[in-house]
Amino acid sequence: MRTRLSLLALLFTLFTPIAHAQPGSLDLSFNPGAGFNGPVNALVVQSDDKLICVGQFTTYQGVSRRGIVRINVDGSIDNTFTTGTGFASVSPPTWIRVALQGMVILARTSTAKWHGPETHAR
Repeated sequence: MRTRLSLLALLFTLFTPIAHAQPGSLDLSFNPGAGFNGPVNALVVQSDDKLICVGQFTTYQGVSRRGIVRINVDGSIDNTFTTGTGFASVSPPTWIRVALQGMVILARTSTAKWHGPETHAR
C-alpha cells in the first residue's frame, strides 16, 4: 500500500503542470522583444511588479526611450509612464529608488539633462 501511494505521488508530481515558475527559473511570460540597445545602469521593481530601468540605451523593443523606461510584467512598454524625450546626454541616471509614497527618485551625473515633463510619477 505504501509503495502504491509513493508511486501515485511521484506520478502526480511528474505529470501535474507547474502553476508558477520556481525562483531562479526562466519566466517565459516575460517577452523583452528586441530588448535594450545599450547597457542598463539600474532598475527597480515597483509594488505592482512593473520595472523602471535607467541606463545608456536609447531604445527598448525598438521604441525610443532615451535612458528611462517602465516595463510591464509581460515585458512590454508601459506607455502610461510619461518620460518626454528622456535624457539628452550619454550620462543617464545610475541609481533609482521608489519611495514609500510611490515617487521615483533618480540620481545621475551632472552632465545629463532631463527633457521630460516636470511631474511627480506615482
